[in-house]
Amino acid sequence: MPARFITETIGGPSRREVAFYGELYGERKTWLAMPGLEDALIHPPSAETGTEFPQYFNALHQQTLQRFQSGWRPDLPALIEFVRVWRGLREAIFANWLASLKTWSAIVNLPSLFQSYAGRVVEAMAAGRPVISWDIPCRPQTTALFKNGREILLYSKDRPAVLREHVERMTHDTDYARDIATAARAELLRLHTAEVRAREWLDWIETGEYPRTSKKTEEGMESFQTHTVEQLAQPTTHESDQEIHATTTVFVLTVDDPALAACLEAIHKQEGPPFKLEIIRNVCPFSAAAQRMITECRTEYFIQVDEDVVLQPDAVAS
Repeated sequence: MPARFITETIGGPSRREVAFYGELYGERKTWLAMPGLEDALIHPPSAETGTEFPQYFNALHQQTLQRFQSGWRPDLPALIEFVRVWRGLREAIFANWLASLKTWSAIVNLPSLFQSYAGRVVEAMAAGRPVISWDIPCRPQTTALFKNGREILLYSKDRPAVLREHVERMTHDTDYARDIATAARAELLRLHTAEVRAREWLDWIETGEYPRTSKKTEEGMESFQTHTVEQLAQPTTHESDQEIHATTTVFVLTVDDPALAACLEAIHKQEGPPFKLEIIRNVCPFSAAAQRMITECRTEYFIQVDEDVVLQPDAVAS
């Protein structure tokens, strides 16, 4: 989210309802019709509906296409002008979208095929609206982006009653809604602007280290610091030697949670003969990950490593 689009003030909504923007596929229609939600959770039309933005957008590209078809070959100034107009139009459309989000008491993110927060989550925060989102399973890094109950309100896909509770509170407790929106805006500015993300990417390219650093939060929870797997697993990357000599495979079962770095560091310190290293990521439930480990093992022995396992330096050798 570009910092310049983030609201400077947290205003009140003009309508009491909460809104969901998005396609109504799968079970989403059922969510909107649930008792207690049918009048409070609405599905508004696109923010561009009833405006001239779609016509402007289509006309710009249609005119350019027609000129190309007639033999026109633009020079650099013409291309620069086209991009200027296009960017200006897109920026106006985006600003209109953010303004439309301010209408509602809160913005809801319903369960989706996409296993992360939809763009509307941070966009609503940028507009100064509290966000209610489904708690995406097996995505601890996504969950860690914003603090539940403080910067965002989460509900489980199998507990619609929690969504109803959040909606009711957002529509009746304006002070709490403002507190959620204010805290989310602050976190957005601190860690999730386009400028911050671009700086992280550039640092990542230059240093080869994942950009998130380990910090202690106010609640005493430790966020994660991840180095590249290649750096941490260096002693076990000689595949040809492993295939000939290794009798043990070390499986790391992880959903990219904070324990991954600690597991790999423990593996890095292993003493004794060579071994194979396999990382099984994002397989849920955990029993399925364990079954995959058993299925994929091609050595005589294997060791399972996860956040609950303390790996001694001689574990593989013994």
